[in-house]
Amino acid sequence: MRKYGKMTIAIGPWLLAAGLVLAGCTGVTPEETTPRHELMLKPSAVATKADPELAGTTLGTDNSYVVYLSASCAQVPAFMSGQLYSYISANTKWEASSAVGTADPIYWPLGGEQLDFLGLASTPTAYDDLAPAWDAVTPADRVTISGWDTYAKQYDVMYAVANNQTAGTNAGVVDMSFRHTMAVVGFTAVSDIEDAVTLNKITINGLGYSGDLVIDNSHTEVTAVWSTLASEDKVVPGTGGETTDYAFAVPTSAAQCARHLLVPQQASRTVTLTYTMKDAVTALDYTLVLPRTVWKAGYKYVYAIRFSPTEITATPNVTAWDGSEVDIEFDDI
Repeated sequence: MRKYGKMTIAIGPWLLAAGLVLAGCTGVTPEETTPRHELMLKPSAVATKADPELAGTTLGTDNSYVVYLSASCAQVPAFMSGQLYSYISANTKWEASSAVGTADPIYWPLGGEQLDFLGLASTPTAYDDLAPAWDAVTPADRVTISGWDTYAKQYDVMYAVANNQTAGTNAGVVDMSFRHTMAVVGFTAVSDIEDAVTLNKITINGLGYSGDLVIDNSHTEVTAVWSTLASEDKVVPGTGGETTDYAFAVPTSAAQCARHLLVPQQASRTVTLTYTMKDAVTALDYTLVLPRTVWKAGYKYVYAIRFSPTEITATPNVTAWDGSEVDIEFDDI
């Protein structure tokens, strides 16, 4: 018995004697001596640095992040749909799995057909919670996450494609480089005067936070597009997870003052700071009009807030997800 894609086929002596050949994407022939390549993965991801993003340049080997993979070819469009792949060993790397960490190998078709792949990388909890829907006919073409409240469900979900792949490349191992579906927005704060300011809350005004994400691999370039994006004023959680009254004593050396927030790609928003001056009873609100740009998926936007005796400013620092500098222009405010 052998497993090809989602099909298990028994090859008996009578079939061998008949000299019959089964062709196509299922790839079954009676030639038991034909070398078979297990369909394995070598996933990678760009580096990340802090909460709530994935840390590291790979998906790791502890299976906190796993891959859900779909594959299609002309003969059998639904070769695989949302198949779990997890890290098994240093020798076999990532294999099809019946459960996280339990190998259940799948093999390439024998006929040399080219396969298209579309994969999602996430924690198992995120995948179960978001319930992505793969295209029913050609799952490697498209996957949709509907009604994703990204504020409540801060999941770093990534996607990758590898099209026109054959078993002869890399001995059946598919290289997939995963991209992030969202941007990161973060804040640091510094005060020119020691013990002068306590930051109580940071609110992003009119933040797009909930909608449908469609990852489409049916054209020459893969796209990840948000639609029906709902917007609302949202508080950036404090470093301890608080959504009100951080009681963050702003230091004289810049420090992270709130958690990083994963947000869908969108135009930058205004930000309202709620803070208290030393010895004051009433908290004050101040709205920062940030430089206009687009918070692009796969980039980090960290705003350096400075409290001085005469003004409050926010200077953007934009990096790629791996922390390297990028050249992004901002409109004047």
